[in-house]
Order: sequence, then structure tokens, then C-alpha cells
Amino acid sequence: MINCSAMLHPSGRGETSLRNVSAQGVMATVSTNTVGPLLMAKYFSPLLMKGGGAFGAQPPERSRQHRGLLVNMTARVGSIGDNALGGWYSYRLSKAALNMVTKTLSVELGRSSHNKVVCVSLHPGTVATDLSAPYHRGVPADRLFSPQHSVSLLLALIQTLSMEHTGGAYSWDGAPIPW
Repeated sequence: MINCSAMLHPSGRGETSLRNVSAQGVMATVSTNTVGPLLMAKYFSPLLMKGGGAFGAQPPERSRQHRGLLVNMTARVGSIGDNALGGWYSYRLSKAALNMVTKTLSVELGRSSHNKVVCVSLHPGTVATDLSAPYHRGVPADRLFSPQHSVSLLLALIQTLSMEHTGGAYSWDGAPIPW
């Protein structure tokens, strides 16, 4: 399962200064970016723990180690340790909270002796979408991905995930992202 819900802010622009923060903006962003994926995990985790994959076919190499995969789409700006620029209060805190949700899910869904689910947060890179459009100017051309390219990178990475990865956050290239 891939949770790919995201909004930068209800206004469409991140809060670049503390004076731009509002309770309504924070709550709407956290509701979409954190609470939504948490509720999806609540309702779909029983199916993931049963395994089966697409149309009931469980790849044999995975069946021994885990039954399912739960991927939450995060953003590098959700890393507390990697925050050198500040700003984007709602988006940063919602993605940091999503990373905590992912870590917590990894503990609960990894307890079973044979029905384990790999839970990870993945950063897709800077993708040329409406969400990131206001910020494309500062992104090098080779680091601004089309949605198709980002998806292909993420799908290749997802194929390599195992229980050793559960609970972590990773960039599109497989590099760990610090909390």
C-alpha cells in the first residue's frame, strides 16, 4: 500500500515565516498529510498482514520475511536533523509526524512472528507537480523529476525493501534520511 496524500498548505504556499502560521492551516495540513495516512493504515493493515499481494499472488522470496509493504510518502523537509532552512511549518511538522507514524506502525506491524509488514517513509525527490511548482526555480534541472521518473525510481526501490528497512525514512535513491 502506498499512501501518497499531500498538501503543502491550504493556501498553496508554505509558511515561510512564523507570522504566516495559522491554526486552521496547520490543522488542515496535518489532517491531510498525517491523519489520513494513519487512518488508511488502520483500515488496510489487516489486509497487508494477510499478504497475498496483487490478485492474491505472494512473491515467494518475500513471503518468508514479510507479508506486505506500507509506504508513506514523506519529504526530506520532514527531517528534523536535516532542517537547515526553517519555514514551511505546517508541511514540515506534518511530514515529521508522518515519519513518527511510520516508525510506530513498523513496531506494531512487525511484532507478528509470520505476518510482518514492512513500513517505510519514502521521499520521491522534488517532483514537477503543482505542490512544488512555486519552488522549482532553485532546483537543478537534473533534480527536478517528472512524476513518471519519480514513480519508476520509487517502484525500483520498493522492490528492494525488507524487514531490515522497516521503520526508516529513505530518499528516492535509497539513501537513509535522518530523523
